[in-house]
Amino acid sequence: MVVKQEQTVEVEEMSKESLFVPIEKAQKRAGIKALFWGEFGTGKTYSALSFPAPVYVISTEFGVASLAHHFPGKDIRIVECTTPFTEKPVKAGGDIDEQPFAIDPVVSLQKIEEATEQLKDVTEGTIVVDSVSDVWAFLGNWLDYIAKKNVSKQSGKEFMMRTEWQKANAKYRWIMMRLLSRPCHVVLTARSGPVYDVQGNITAQTKAKAQQETAYYCDIVAHLEKKDVPNVDSTGKVTGRTMQRMATIEKCRFASVGNLAMNDLTYDKLKLALKPFLPEGVL
Repeated sequence: MVVKQEQTVEVEEMSKESLFVPIEKAQKRAGIKALFWGEFGTGKTYSALSFPAPVYVISTEFGVASLAHHFPGKDIRIVECTTPFTEKPVKAGGDIDEQPFAIDPVVSLQKIEEATEQLKDVTEGTIVVDSVSDVWAFLGNWLDYIAKKNVSKQSGKEFMMRTEWQKANAKYRWIMMRLLSRPCHVVLTARSGPVYDVQGNITAQTKAKAQQETAYYCDIVAHLEKKDVPNVDSTGKVTGRTMQRMATIEKCRFASVGNLAMNDLTYDKLKLALKPFLPEGVL
């Protein structure tokens, strides 16, 4: 009887130990989690597709297939999640929406969730979400159909309570954590959105158009832009100007890189540029 108790304790201790792994092992298995954001045409999707294969793309923008010729023979797999309405949707209160949003947010989100389910066993390569701007937009429209509404006593108009946004935030976080927990690279792309001041006025600044916690989830955040760069010859004379795609590293969880910039961002260029800053095996 005593022996059996000792064996039980030993098994329990082994079970506790198995929850923990050396930090070096965890670091090598985790992969890079990155957010690439910027205006259209700045190379966000191209940069994401340059990451190690196999590349699994959860696409909402129909922009991946047109870039396939840049990666001949590369193992890139895609699921298009954006689904148009086939009939007029019914809101939470039972009313038919006579002027629905062009995209069916409910079905589109179901496809995204199904895609995350199929990726639950991925242990290598790269998962790309192109883009999280659309995922967040889908959630906003999805909420409009499923959220509980109240009626204003003053105006008599129906409105959605602010607390209902907790449902959209929780669903977004669930989708992101399901992907970011995979021991592989994960790249999220996002469009640019305006920054507002305290009075609600648009400022000259921009930010990633996504749920506000998105950047916190990522190891690396890069802002991609098109910049007018001067051409300088060997004498230092400006001979003309060229439009280049530039990426600025705004956040690097591993080390301070001081707004490191590079043109035409790819995985290989990122790996080379960050090599002095990162522990071996991270990239």
